[in-house]
Amino acid sequence: MLLKPPGSAGVCPALTNAILALIMVLVLSIGPPLSSQAKQKAPLTQDQLMKNYLIGLELYKKKDYDGAIDALLQSVYFARNSYAPTSYYYLGCSYQAKHDYTKAIEAGKKYLEQATDNTANGHLLLAELYIATDRLDEAEAQCLIVIGLPDITPETMHARFLYGKIFEARKDYGEADDQYTIALGDPPWSYYEAWEAHAEIAMKNKNWSAAYSLFNSMLTSEHKLKGFDIVKCYRLMGVCLLKKGDHQGALVNWHKALDFNQTDADTHLELGIMLDSEIHMQSAIDEYKQYIRYGQDPVKIQKAKERVLMLEQKLHPGDAPYDAKPSPYIRKQYKQQQLPPEQSPEGLPQPKDSGF
Repeated sequence: MLLKPPGSAGVCPALTNAILALIMVLVLSIGPPLSSQAKQKAPLTQDQLMKNYLIGLELYKKKDYDGAIDALLQSVYFARNSYAPTSYYYLGCSYQAKHDYTKAIEAGKKYLEQATDNTANGHLLLAELYIATDRLDEAEAQCLIVIGLPDITPETMHARFLYGKIFEARKDYGEADDQYTIALGDPPWSYYEAWEAHAEIAMKNKNWSAAYSLFNSMLTSEHKLKGFDIVKCYRLMGVCLLKKGDHQGALVNWHKALDFNQTDADTHLELGIMLDSEIHMQSAIDEYKQYIRYGQDPVKIQKAKERVLMLEQKLHPGDAPYDAKPSPYIRKQYKQQQLPPEQSPEGLPQPKDSGF
């Protein structure tokens, strides 16, 4: 029952009730006060934050880094006061994958500003970025923060590995190897990155037998090695055998590497250089051409092209233009070696002069 408004004496009851009903309809149509609407908006923005974060994370896992960056930036946009630490972390990882180190460092720093606990991965991300940009002192500071944590965890072991990389960049191979050994822990080893780095230090120290043994033991490890690069393993085993003088053993290992990946440019280059040294010119040309096809290093590709030209001119002198001359780079190589006239640029150079 609708009540009469004050001062409605003498007014028709039906008209009064109709007016009150209209007022109630208008009130209901206006909706809740603005303060209530503001309270309802927060969950909507939080939903957008989480939705875009999850999209970005999924795209990052799929290695669609451009898509991941777009989605993660959207998640930051929808965050209240731009507070989205995990979004910033994966933004840093995505920029790192694209080698955009300036933006990656900015995102990593933002993550550490906002995160309240379990920040070890943020410090490790910055350490990796600083190593990549040759800011070794800053990288060291980040590693030491994680190394100083009270418990031994995968993160502290990774910090040891990165600390080894810093010493290696400083050419302090002894200290680098000590850090890699600490990162490996007690055998049987399972940390592939540290294991590989430990073996490569042996190569830098020209301890070819020890390096070969370390690489070979990876192939028979009782653990599944996360990130294990079997192609690289066989390739470096081949290099160790070559340095020991075992050309056939090197050849066998490089062919095993190519069995797993026919497009591995570095293996083709190793084969080309060895075959070149044995004066198997056509086979060397074939391998150099495979490197030219699949390689990524423009300097080495140019050297390979010049080497192919020289070998083809030696194999088929009648096909070469009468006034064909070696490139300035090749002439410089011969000048540096001070070769006698019979080994002039028009002749076949010795293997050590292949330019690689």
